[in-house]
Amino acid sequence: MTQVSQRRLSARFAATVESLCILAEPTCPGRPQTTSVRAVTPERTCVGCRATAPQDQLVRVALDSSGLVVVVDEQRRTPGRGAYVHRDPRCITQAVKRNAAQRALRAPRADVSALSALGSALSAEEAALCEKGSGGVE
Repeated sequence: MTQVSQRRLSARFAATVESLCILAEPTCPGRPQTTSVRAVTPERTCVGCRATAPQDQLVRVALDSSGLVVVVDEQRRTPGRGAYVHRDPRCITQAVKRNAAQRALRAPRADVSALSALGSALSAEEAALCEKGSGGVE
């Protein structure tokens, strides 16, 4: 074995030992030991307002099996590409107006009536809450 081959082998061995040290973090001397494990919440971007938020604060929309209709995916189980939007009528209106949902789903001719209906339902719900909160007295 030549001198150059031995150096390359040594460098590879050192890299392997370092990677093993990273994997076996608590037993490696000189490396900080972490005892707490943080739960990572996935973040997604709203197609309406382009703001990021935790995934559980957003509604997922996806294409149905025909690929022509955008459906609201409450359980987040519909296969294929999905897009996320806030449960805010303004975000949904922006997403529909700018064709952002179709662009994110890569389906420019998709029907977004279900998304529009969700926006209308949330607007009505918001109006009912405002009316209920004021007590109906003007």
